[in-house]
Amino acid sequence: MAKSKHGRFLTRWYIATTEDEAERMAALDHTPLDEIKKTYKVKPLCVSVKFGNWSYWSDGIWIDGHTFVGEKPTNCVIAKSVCDFISNAAGSDSGIPSKRILNILVKAKGITEGIEHPVAKGRGSYARARIEEYDVDMGEKKQIKLFVATVGYSEGYLFEVERTLEDAMRYFR
Repeated sequence: MAKSKHGRFLTRWYIATTEDEAERMAALDHTPLDEIKKTYKVKPLCVSVKFGNWSYWSDGIWIDGHTFVGEKPTNCVIAKSVCDFISNAAGSDSGIPSKRILNILVKAKGITEGIEHPVAKGRGSYARARIEEYDVDMGEKKQIKLFVATVGYSEGYLFEVERTLEDAMRYFR
């Protein structure tokens, strides 16, 4: 039996690190073998299955919403607090943050929740509408701010990540 090639292999529902595993998953989710999206010479740098399934790869690609199958990296290149933050976003109705935000977060040394900004409208039946300000430690005594528009409902929650307070406010206008 030939050794399975390594890389990133996407089926309809799964993401695998070997071709053999991808073919096995394709049988489960009915992905035709010729429709498996194959990328060689890449490896996962961080994998999270906390809320939303997401992974970050050595070629700078983020994958969201596929169940990861394979060997996970032993040390994630992203700080734990940042991984938790991304997982909160990925598990929401909003989904994983924009590539622009993710490219900031992958370089961050940590993230902490700061002050809360009130929102005039009292929407949300499980968690009130609000904007949370986060301090992102970029290292070398440099910090940036991110703003999260959030509100909870019985069906899920909003977790929209923006660079400015103005941009976050637009979700409640």
